[in-house]
Parts: sequence; C-alpha cells; structure tokens
Amino acid sequence: MAWIAGRGDPEGGRHRSPWRRSGRILPIRWGRIIALTVALSVAAGLGVWLRFRSVGSTGPQPNAAVTAVAGRAPQGGAGSDHRPTPTPTPASGAQPSAGVGAAAGAPGVAGVVVSPPPQPQPPQSRSAVAAGETVRTSPSDTAVMAGTDLALSTGDVNLGTVNSSATMELRDTGRLPVDFRFAATPSWLSVAPASGTIAAGGRRTVTFTLDRSAAPVGVVDTSVAVVAVATLGGARQAGAVRVTAVVSGPPAIDSLTATPAVVYTTGCPSASGPTVSVVSVKATDSTGVFGAELVARLPDGRTTTSSLNLGEASGQQSVWSGPVGPSGIPGPMSFTVTVTDIDGLRAQSTGSLEVRSCPVAATGAPAGSGPG
Repeated sequence: MAWIAGRGDPEGGRHRSPWRRSGRILPIRWGRIIALTVALSVAAGLGVWLRFRSVGSTGPQPNAAVTAVAGRAPQGGAGSDHRPTPTPTPASGAQPSAGVGAAAGAPGVAGVVVSPPPQPQPPQSRSAVAAGETVRTSPSDTAVMAGTDLALSTGDVNLGTVNSSATMELRDTGRLPVDFRFAATPSWLSVAPASGTIAAGGRRTVTFTLDRSAAPVGVVDTSVAVVAVATLGGARQAGAVRVTAVVSGPPAIDSLTATPAVVYTTGCPSASGPTVSVVSVKATDSTGVFGAELVARLPDGRTTTSSLNLGEASGQQSVWSGPVGPSGIPGPMSFTVTVTDIDGLRAQSTGSLEVRSCPVAATGAPAGSGPG
C-alpha cells in the first residue's frame, strides 16, 4: 500500500504553500533557495545604487573640462561591460556650482559632469629692451607676433640716452622652418643679422646698433619692419620693431688755453724760459666726455698727436690737459683739440702759441769780437 505524504499525515515532511492557497505545497529546500535568491538580489541592487550615488557625487578631476559618469546597465550576460559613450552635454537636472557642474545619472544611464573651460589669462606687460639685455621668449610668450609662426621677444627697443646697442630674440613657433628679413634702416641704425632662417621651434638673436655720432640730434623714434616667410611656400607675414633713443648734441667746448703762450727752442739755457706749454680744454656734455686728443703742428712742419689727461670733472663738465712742444726751430705752433663724448659725437677747437729763439745775453760782447 502506497503512502502519500500530506494526505494521511499533514505533518509528514512537507509544508503548506506560503501563499496560503490550498493544494499548493513546496518542498523545504525550494523555499530556502527562493528566500536566499531574493535576499541576494536586494543586496546587489542596493550595492549598485550606492555605487552610482557615490560616483555621481564625485567632482571632476583637476584640469578636466568634461568628466563622464557612466552607469552600467544590469542587462546582458555575466561578464558584459556596457559603457555608454560620454557626450559633452550636461545630464538632465544638473546644476553647475562654483564653476564645476554636477549630475548623477540613474543606474544604466550615463551622466556627464561639465566644468567650464579655463579662462585665458591676459598677457603680461613687458618693458622695453635696454642695451646689453636679451629678452628670451618662452612657449607661452605672446609679446609680439610677426606672422603666424614668428614671435618677437619684444616690439620695443629703447636705447635711452647713453646706450648704443640692444639685443632681442626671434622664435619660430611653428612646425616648419621660417625665413625672416628686416627692412632697410637709416644709415645710422643697423640690424644684424638682417635676414636668415630659423628652424622649427628654434631661436635667433638679433642686435640693433645705433651710431649716435651720425644719428640726428633729439628724440629718435623709428620702426623697422620684419617679414616672415614659411620656407615651404607659406604666406608672407609682416611685423615691426620700434626703436627709440635720445641723441644729445656734440659736446660744448667752454674754453681752450695754452700756458705759457710763449716758449723757447730747445737748447736754450734753463734761465731763458720754458720750452713746453700746457694745453687745457674745458668741455660740457650731457652724456659725458669720453676723451680729448691734441694734434700739434710744429714750426718745422711736423705734426704730433697725444691724448689729454682728465683733470677735473663736475656734473656734465670736465677739464682735460696735456703738454705741447718742444720745438728746435722758432716760429708759430698751432694745435687742434678734439673732444669726443660717449655717444661718439665730437667737437673741435684750435689754438696757437709762439716758439722763440734763445734770448741774447744782456752783458758781454758778441761772439768773435775783441778789444779795439
């Protein structure tokens, strides 16, 4: 006789359906499996929710303009990795705050955090180039652009009141070599080198030189054009460098003296008088006197050249002096003094003195005479 569990013995190793429906019963092991499955599903769903909540609240990384927060859809088989493509569009409901946007997508939907692009910084002002100074360009330098690929370290070269030369740099900012050429300059201003080629990413130093002795007196303000041409048939581009300076006039000779004004020929007794005179010149110049030169023409036609020595100096005024003579032949002696200032400007002044023969003795008979 067959025994059927549940009919004759309701407690015989089976339970009634948890849904309290008559006639539906489940084994003990299947109930436990279903309960465990439901618990694992709830735990997995809670973990996914917490994961995407923490990711959505995380701000963008530094220097990142757009950061995508991608959720993984709970579809597909085991091991599937579905990653939506981020787009530069803020997620619905995202509100930027303090320059950084924040958005959190629901599980299975990609959210995007958008931060505004960095604002460009204004270029720093640059001072003019003084003589002897080289201003180097850097990759971020935006001082002066002469064309697309040629950068000038400065657009102004200021030589002031004293300096005569200054250097600057040209830089190739492109990926190809570039040729450069400066336009013609006045005769008193030169650029070296006036033309050349700069390799891609390379630099070239250029020197501006002012001839102050030939430049016009006063304020000098001129622009020198520079042309850049790409070596592989690129377009011609032009820029300019402004050169300024203050050129003073030549030095002023305030006085020129020769002391004494009368000297004697060589070979005369010392009691006769001096055979050498001292020439002194007083000059004034705003930039300073560089030196003074004396050229003397002797009575016999010969010339001598010597440099005068600095004696006194006060402010813009200085005194220079030196000897002139002697001469073995009597006659007039002329001389010329040239004063040169630091700018190379010159001023001249001339003078003269007298060279006499030895004086005749006041007592005694002439040579060769005898008693009468």
